[in-house]
Amino acid sequence: MSEPSSAKAIRRAEEAQALKERKRYNAIVITVVVVLALLVVFAVLFSSNLFYNTTTAVTIGGYDFTAADFNFNYFTAYNTHYNTYAYYAQLGMTGILPASGTPLDEQVCGLMGDESNEATWADYFEQQALETMRQVAMLCTAAANDPGFTLSQEDKDAVDETVEGMKTTALTYGYPDLEAYLVQLYGKGMTEKVFRENLMRQATASAYAAYKQDSFTYTDDELTAKYAEQANDLDFYTMRSYWFSGAAVTDDTSTEEDETMSAEDAMAKAEADAKAFDAALTDEQSFIDYAASLHEAEKAEDADTDTDDTDADTDTDTGDTDTYDADESTYSQLQGSDVNSDMIKAAYTWLTDASRKAGDHTVVGSTDEDSRSGFYVLYFLERDNNQYLSVNGRYGYIPEDTDVFEEGAEPEDQDEKAEKIKEANLLIAQEVLDDYANGAEKGEDAFAAVMSDEENSDLVTNSGALDRGGRYDMPEELRDWFYDEARKEGDTEAVYVEGDGTYLVYYTGTGDTYADVLADTILRGADMSDWTTEQMKSFTVDTQWEMVLTKKMASLN
Repeated sequence: MSEPSSAKAIRRAEEAQALKERKRYNAIVITVVVVLALLVVFAVLFSSNLFYNTTTAVTIGGYDFTAADFNFNYFTAYNTHYNTYAYYAQLGMTGILPASGTPLDEQVCGLMGDESNEATWADYFEQQALETMRQVAMLCTAAANDPGFTLSQEDKDAVDETVEGMKTTALTYGYPDLEAYLVQLYGKGMTEKVFRENLMRQATASAYAAYKQDSFTYTDDELTAKYAEQANDLDFYTMRSYWFSGAAVTDDTSTEEDETMSAEDAMAKAEADAKAFDAALTDEQSFIDYAASLHEAEKAEDADTDTDDTDADTDTDTGDTDTYDADESTYSQLQGSDVNSDMIKAAYTWLTDASRKAGDHTVVGSTDEDSRSGFYVLYFLERDNNQYLSVNGRYGYIPEDTDVFEEGAEPEDQDEKAEKIKEANLLIAQEVLDDYANGAEKGEDAFAAVMSDEENSDLVTNSGALDRGGRYDMPEELRDWFYDEARKEGDTEAVYVEGDGTYLVYYTGTGDTYADVLADTILRGADMSDWTTEQMKSFTVDTQWEMVLTKKMASLN
């Protein structure tokens, strides 16, 4: 019996549906297999260096950076910030470093000016890294397009030295090779090749920035006009000053007396004390003497307080009055811009007055514009308009060593102790200077070579050139040496600066008038800033999806 047509139709429909289901199932299986295969490939790729050092994560003005490049700049931003602010964090400053043990992307950072308080430390370091990459991209592009620029062999050698130094450090810390150490520092994908490329970018960017800034030129008239425009800020002022604080005083609970004083009363007392000081002045020495007498009176008052305080086991005097030197403490030489920022506005106005002459003295008080409250007594000595020749030379620096005494041989007399420390430091410095004096080669280059010689690196921690230095760019001891009228080219000396160290110095001659140096610096800085701002307009950041996967630092802290 033949199958009814209706049954045939139903069977055919079922077969067609089954076929369709099988095709759909096969398509799903194929899709799943493909996806799994892609995931396996991606996992392998992501776990290898290939993803990080070949995939573009950021494009800036047509300049491509890989994921490893981004991580290099991110980690560099983190380490630079930490090294800069760790000391201040130890002193108790808060909010300047992320907390340890918590991912950076889970910590709010108050340094970004984010009113919503949602910006994290991870955001902050990403911002720092991207801004650095913008500048590097712009400067490297400009360098490549400037036929007059070539990276010096010295800069190339410095990159090589850095890489070799990292290799030594890696072995010192027990890493099998440089790459293992670099991965620990900068994340996955950081090979020696990528590390070197980023160092070369940094070197090129830095060298070209200096090259470009040096390319600006100015006429004598332009320099003179710029200095005249900012003379009050650029001139140097020699003065005597004494500060009477007008800040409110809270009670010291360790004493029986109530020292509480309101801000109004404190200002009134400060003004009265300052006017009494000013009224007693007849010459510069009277200023020194009056300041010394105030501290002697304070010392006596502290002694009386300690005597009356029968519960005190030790002298509460801080010791400041015992070591106070009125001559040194009241004397200062400040540039006008520093007077404006470090003192009160009225002091700046009075000192920069064109009619001011040696021997003038006055009392000036703070206003609401100032960051502190009180009164200055000022005694004007001199205004220096920087119309003298700058000096050129070279130097090597040896930090001061105060641990120069054998056990039990340290003098009790402080002056004798200081003299012995000076003698010991100069003796060490002279040994390095003798290397130059006894060498076959003479001259500036030979001196520089001795200062940077590896054999002297344990002593000479810093060396370099003094280019068009001014009187106030250096400690007084160095100023006296460089500006000695008898100084001649090729002179060398070991100059000790108490509390600082010993400078091995070489004199090459005079440079431009220092006023022109200052004006030139201002003009050059402004022109460089304008050029940079204009160039950076073309270098916008375009982050790719791959960068999301490179933010390793957010989970490491």
